[in-house]
Amino acid sequence: SRLSIPASAKVIGRIGGFREFSDPAAKKGILRIIDSNPSTFAIFVNTEEFVDHPRIFFLPEFARTEVREFYEACDVLINGRRMGESFGYSIVEPLMLDKPVIAPHWIRNPIMDKNHVDILRGHDLLYTSSQHLVSIYERTVGKSTRKGYYSEIVERFSPESAVLKLKSILTRI
Repeated sequence: SRLSIPASAKVIGRIGGFREFSDPAAKKGILRIIDSNPSTFAIFVNTEEFVDHPRIFFLPEFARTEVREFYEACDVLINGRRMGESFGYSIVEPLMLDKPVIAPHWIRNPIMDKNHVDILRGHDLLYTSSQHLVSIYERTVGKSTRKGYYSEIVERFSPESAVLKLKSILTRI
């Protein structure tokens, strides 16, 4: 890769609004993961730099056509948005590609938007603290899940499901 990341490395990725990686526990958790896992790298796209580390990269915004390739290159995605997600493309898109997404539990900010909580609830991907984020990461990257496990979480967002829902609504009119 152009970043000189070994093929055997684990990669944590994040893409989103420039100032939206805003939860201090997420930032601290990433640093703990990187410091305790020498074969782990983190790539932040369109993210305000919060640390200078040789295995943490900050890249400018991608063209929309490059986003899928980015998700596919990652082992796990991190959402550290203190205000949560009101709809959550940043959660749904990587899950559709069968990639896990670690995101803040509502306890991090009780007034946050909670759509991501509704999507991820029950899948052990919502962190309550930086240490909890580290343990979720270690369990998630070390766990072999059956193909389709994460994509099934968001099956209701697939084009096929959307068409079926639209047809059911139209047949009732």
